[in-house]
Parts: sequence; C-alpha cells; structure tokens
Amino acid sequence: MKIVDRIIKEDEAVTRDNISAVCSELRDHMNRFFSRFDRRTSREIVRQRYLRFRKY
Repeated sequence: MKIVDRIIKEDEAVTRDNISAVCSELRDHMNRFFSRFDRRTSREIVRQRYLRFRKY
C-alpha cells in the first residue's frame, strides 16, 4: 500500500549494552527523514500527503 515510509530492521533485541547504538541509528534515520522535509513549505508537504493518501 506504500503507507509506511521505511521499516527499520532490528538486528537484535535492545539491551542496556546496545541502547546507545540503537538510538544513534534511529537518530540518523530520523535526521534523514526530517531533512527531506526541511526544504519544503507546509503547503507542499500537505499537497504531497494528500496526493499520496487520497487513494486509500
């Protein structure tokens, strides 16, 4: 259906030992996601979402 932008794979369960690495990876994904929208106006984002989801 192409509703989900990205699925972030978890290679292993999150533990105290790896929480920093997991958070760092999530932060990187989120920064890339947000940087795509920094260049757009609110109107452009709304229009894009409307076109994307109107078929559902």
